[in-house]
Amino acid sequence: MKDKIVCVRVNSNVYNESKKILDSFGINMSVGINMFLKKVCLEKKLPFELTYDDYNDETKEAIREGFMIAESEEGYTSMKDFIDSLENDDEV
Repeated sequence: MKDKIVCVRVNSNVYNESKKILDSFGINMSVGINMFLKKVCLEKKLPFELTYDDYNDETKEAIREGFMIAESEEGYTSMKDFIDSLENDDEV
């Protein structure tokens, strides 16, 4: 299989820092990039989680509440219980 040449524009700070890290492992930039791409192919996904945490306060509170509900031993036994709890929250 023929090799492909890839030209990538990278921030110089990112390049310099990653080069130092890769050098410490005895790996050049080409090998490091190949390792990344092989991992993408192997896992059929990016080898790290993408997140974006710039949510407004209301959304952040809803996320916190969702985690609290998910982690609690309580919960809802039916959709009706869930809807009833939402309606009761409005009355407070």
